[in-house]
Amino acid sequence: MDVALFFQAMLNGVLLGALISLVVVGLVLVLGVARVLNMAHGHILVLGAFAVWFFFVDIGIDVGSKAVNFLLALVLGMFIVGALGIVLERVPFRRFQGNLIAGLVAAVAIMMLIESGTTQAWGTETKIVGAVWAGSTDFFGVVMSNWRWVVMAVGLALMAGVALYMQRSKLGRAMRASASDPEAASLQGINPITVSRLAMFIGCSLAAIGGGVMAPIYGVDLAVAMPWILKGILAIVIGGPGSLGGCMAAALVLGMTESYFTTFVNPQAGYIAMFGLLIAVILVKPWGLFGRPMAGL
Repeated sequence: MDVALFFQAMLNGVLLGALISLVVVGLVLVLGVARVLNMAHGHILVLGAFAVWFFFVDIGIDVGSKAVNFLLALVLGMFIVGALGIVLERVPFRRFQGNLIAGLVAAVAIMMLIESGTTQAWGTETKIVGAVWAGSTDFFGVVMSNWRWVVMAVGLALMAGVALYMQRSKLGRAMRASASDPEAASLQGINPITVSRLAMFIGCSLAAIGGGVMAPIYGVDLAVAMPWILKGILAIVIGGPGSLGGCMAAALVLGMTESYFTTFVNPQAGYIAMFGLLIAVILVKPWGLFGRPMAGL
């Protein structure tokens, strides 16, 4: 076996896992707190990529170096998409809280609106963001572009940051309490509307960051929305819907699985392996490796 290729696949798997985890966090928070499965979350991620392309390429923000311009575009996209998340929580999702079927229908309608709106505004062709940080690094025979190293670091840092926020902060603990037992949380004085709104903002903001940092690698295309949401749902089922940490761990496992099978077999084998892992887990533990049934679901 080519050792360099083995470690190349491992690093690509960590990168994929970190990006999947940015999708997973939003899905888990909204599912746990708002009791809605937001199938439009992949499209929210692509909106973040569109926002970065719009500010960075289409308008061409120029306040300093290319990296600074990209960072500003990313921050603007994060807040815009996060604000959209608050609107979505307020208008369609709060009305269907606890009703998975109605919430799913609303999410599909949002998907159609995003697809129609972005197509009308910018057409159907893939948008190219271009390199933000050129060059590559040879790490003990493993060569990766510098931007992929940055994206990996950002993804892992955000995973750690979210886990720490949920464990240590007052609002994070409130979200965990609402996800675990909404009625008991309300009796403790936790405002369900506030935590639901915050969960939607955090989830959509992280998805926007994920879409934005992926844009220089994959371009901006609505076609990637469904594969990412599918991987996010697989991670939730494998990790367990009641465990954010378990779902993020499952995202890393899925990323590694896809990377190794894609590298050493073929891309189709990567998807087959991920679904095979899903089937193996739910046959043994229907609520996932680290999950537990959530109140109200």
